[in-house]
Amino acid sequence: MIYITQINNLFIIKSNGYQADVVLKIRKIPCRVWVIAKLEWTVPDNEATVQLLHELFEGEHVHFETSLRLEEHLIQKWFPYDAATAKAIREYSVKFTNLMTLKGFSPKTKKAYEGHIRRFCLTHSEVFLQLNVKNVHSYILGIFGQERSHSYINQAMSALKLFFGKVFGRPEFIMNLPRLPILPVCELEKLSVLSYMTLIMSVS
Repeated sequence: MIYITQINNLFIIKSNGYQADVVLKIRKIPCRVWVIAKLEWTVPDNEATVQLLHELFEGEHVHFETSLRLEEHLIQKWFPYDAATAKAIREYSVKFTNLMTLKGFSPKTKKAYEGHIRRFCLTHSEVFLQLNVKNVHSYILGIFGQERSHSYINQAMSALKLFFGKVFGRPEFIMNLPRLPILPVCELEKLSVLSYMTLIMSVS
């Protein structure tokens, strides 16, 4: 694990004691400087550095100071999750993929389901470890607001049901979510977001 803070135009990188693999990776960053008096590295504060850190380290092994990660757009771009959340999402994602494989899902369906869960996780990057049923229902309402087809919405809900019911261990998050009738986009556009909200809230 490395810990990153910021001073002026520099990122300050520290780790828990000497770790040879960490040192080798940091040495690949241009303009890095080892400050022996403080036992820390300094590297340029720019997007090239953040992108390289993303390539060198998995997200769960990089901890940016919380305020820094939330305020800096370029950090959010390459590190959308804090270290603990990144670790949890990776583990859940592996279990989710393995479950779909065991169930015999086609590669196309697996890719689509993984995409739905990835988008959900990104939307809830700051609260993933404290999710509740309102987060899930609000996310589905957001999909309704995008005027997606009923088949797309049904697929998203199926992915969420499988993920929360069998992998995340919180089936109550998706209990009683309805399947919507398959309608052409032209018919879907005639339905209001209010209709969607009424439908979802009726099973909340």
